[in-house]
Amino acid sequence: MIQPQTHLNVADNSGARELMCIRIIGASNRRYAHIGDVIVAVIKDAVPNMPLERSEVVRAVIVRTCKELKRDNGMIIRYDDNAAVVIDQEGNPKGTRVFGAIARELRQFNFTKIVSLAPEEVLPGMKEQKWIHEGLITESLPNGMFRVRLDNENMILGYVSGKIRRSFIRILPGDRVKIEVSRYDSTRDVRGRVVSWSSAGTCGFRGTRRGTPFAAQTAAANAIRAVVDQGMQRAEVMIKGPGLGRDATLRAIRRSVSTRTLQWKCVESAADSKRLLYGRFILSPLMKGQADTIGIAMRRALLGEIEGTCITRAKFEKISHEYSTIMGIQESVHEILMNLKEIVLRSNLYGTCEASICVRGPGYVTAQDIILPPYVAIVDNTQHIASLTEPIELVIGLQIEKNRGYLIKAPNTFQDGSYPIDPVFMPVRNANHSIHSYENGNKEILFLEIWTNGSLTPKEALHEASRNLIDLLIPFLHTKEEILNLEDNQHIVPLPPFTFYDKLAKLTKNKKNGVEMDFY
Repeated sequence: MIQPQTHLNVADNSGARELMCIRIIGASNRRYAHIGDVIVAVIKDAVPNMPLERSEVVRAVIVRTCKELKRDNGMIIRYDDNAAVVIDQEGNPKGTRVFGAIARELRQFNFTKIVSLAPEEVLPGMKEQKWIHEGLITESLPNGMFRVRLDNENMILGYVSGKIRRSFIRILPGDRVKIEVSRYDSTRDVRGRVVSWSSAGTCGFRGTRRGTPFAAQTAAANAIRAVVDQGMQRAEVMIKGPGLGRDATLRAIRRSVSTRTLQWKCVESAADSKRLLYGRFILSPLMKGQADTIGIAMRRALLGEIEGTCITRAKFEKISHEYSTIMGIQESVHEILMNLKEIVLRSNLYGTCEASICVRGPGYVTAQDIILPPYVAIVDNTQHIASLTEPIELVIGLQIEKNRGYLIKAPNTFQDGSYPIDPVFMPVRNANHSIHSYENGNKEILFLEIWTNGSLTPKEALHEASRNLIDLLIPFLHTKEEILNLEDNQHIVPLPPFTFYDKLAKLTKNKKNGVEMDFY
């Protein structure tokens, strides 16, 4: 069975090798997932130099939960072979094909798309497309139910008014049945099987008790619980007439878990210049209080946890100090260092690397004159560095580093004629969040605004900040709680002898007596 923290193999060539289930979509009250369910998973192992990376959070549809092998002597061997296919937000597989035996198994069931296994996803096809199946009624069952042989598969269907619509199931001559399924019928799968239904009668209420408010409330709660458990997109509740039962049903529905899955979307994107990009995103629906929690954490991660690439050191030949002037150059050494500090770089660098500038005047020196390694790129080639007024040669050695945050170089780091530059490893220039409430304040929408310096887009910054937050929380899923032995603990912090209220009372008393006292 698949449950949170279960490891799954990846059955496609999307680039991931192993996943770990984090959450089952649409199944807040269910512990286990089965074939066809969509899960949220974190990548535990990935192929190097592929779009998907380790610790990235993805969606996947389960295509196998175990494997059976039947020997010639009739013995059946079962072993775990959990497998999934990675999909995107639209439900499309990220890989181009499915591997080996799993692909053959899926073809046996005529799945035109892997995500047709998932009840949450929209089935493929045109808007008016319908699936039509015909089967033979093999057995009549109580309560208007009957067993049907359909495409070599036994199914139990119902033909009771109010439980299953007659327009979908028709009885044909010769004890045959015809089923029509539309792609927009969210309560049935591609073969017409009803996922779930509930009424006061099925909940154990009979006779006049079926009309009581408690019966209506129980039936509505069971229906919504089944919707959430099956991962359906929509629930339909029929309420007949006014009364206390109607009010109880509405209260049960409001208290039930929403079937809408959490989604984010980019609602606005703009590029003021090459070095200023803007993006506005929304995340909804969120419960009351969740938007503020996520917004504060995301803003801190965006501003302080994303790595950037900067020039951290410049080396000049025969320069005594940074406030010197060079004959034939309009700017001083200090001004050149400030211009180098503003250069925006984009890279896949780990650690530090070397670069250089070698230009002969007269002319202007811009960012495009920097000689860089292949894994470092310049965002804006027109950024100004210096102006050469005479035919002299300007040679500058540069050190490039990838890091995070803001670093202040110590004043004693001058060495070999090189000068440190205080770098700002912060590709996100600003980030704001705002909250919009709806449904009487019970639900919230989070708006997130991101400005970047062009070294990465706001969407990339959002993904990177999310991955950093996930990496911080993943250890809690693996590490066992440490048992602290307080008797053997040698690093005990002594508590102060007075509580806050004791100190406050003492301070008030001293003030009345005219005695000044430091209050810590």
